[in-house]
Amino acid sequence: MSERLFVLDGPGYLYRAYHALPYLSNSRGQPCHAVFGMSTMLWKLLREERPEYFAVAWDAPGPTFREERFTAYKETRPGMPDDLRSQVPYVKRLFEALRLPLLEVPGFEADDVLGTLVDRARDLPVEVVLVTADKDMLQLVGPRVRVLSELARTGQRAVYDEAAVGAVRAAGVALFDDRGRPSERWAGTRCNRCPPICCGRPSARGSATPTGVSSIVNAPIRRNSSRR
Repeated sequence: MSERLFVLDGPGYLYRAYHALPYLSNSRGQPCHAVFGMSTMLWKLLREERPEYFAVAWDAPGPTFREERFTAYKETRPGMPDDLRSQVPYVKRLFEALRLPLLEVPGFEADDVLGTLVDRARDLPVEVVLVTADKDMLQLVGPRVRVLSELARTGQRAVYDEAAVGAVRAAGVALFDDRGRPSERWAGTRCNRCPPICCGRPSARGSATPTGVSSIVNAPIRRNSSRR
């Protein structure tokens, strides 16, 4: 069995943690429920899966290249809640405490990092496991690339490998997200890794290999020190 590199969709996991628990704060009034939820979910994942390598893909602060090319990018989406934004520095300290490398590149999002890592790891002797509930990432599934998705309400894990994705395509069944809603972006079952338009925005196709992304995905990723 080859060694496994787990890459976590950090922003997606953060929002799951934020919505999974009621509002909590410490004695100074600082919200902390997302931090608590993230730490609990991470420890459970590391303990039960025991990956050899682990990294976290993250949205870099500041505007992305998509906002420069597509003015309507995410204009209908609400911004990050203030009580969640204030917890982000503590979540990053959690990653540091667990010695989990944080991968973020100015001008790019976590999705771009995930896709680039998969592309650059194809010739490496490791199996890549993307930990994300984003069904768009199923387009990246291939030889030695799987997606590990957890349902928000039940915590049940689903592993998507080539056989699982192929079965869904053959059956013509719509995939559902963790809230039970059908993924309209799965319609047509195109598998070109990055469709021209994704989630109402231009994709990163042709733009996911600038010097910044190349350098960060080629950097050594430390062995998961929590593995025993």
